[in-house]
Amino acid sequence: MLNKLANLYGVTTDYLLGNETPNQQKDPVEENWPEVLQVLRRSGKKTTVQERKKIAKIIETAIEAITED
Repeated sequence: MLNKLANLYGVTTDYLLGNETPNQQKDPVEENWPEVLQVLRRSGKKTTVQERKKIAKIIETAIEAITED
């Protein structure tokens, strides 16, 4: 249930339990690729912090693959 609530509100379970403030959460997509977040918002899809971390990992992996060529 805690994970479902965290996903619903786009926060971590630590935040819900009071172990973390919103400022401690880093959104890698918003920090590094804000334009990606804008596209996601325009699409109407609400993404969680966990989903944005996965997106950031995909982007980082793609950039690494491109720079290796």
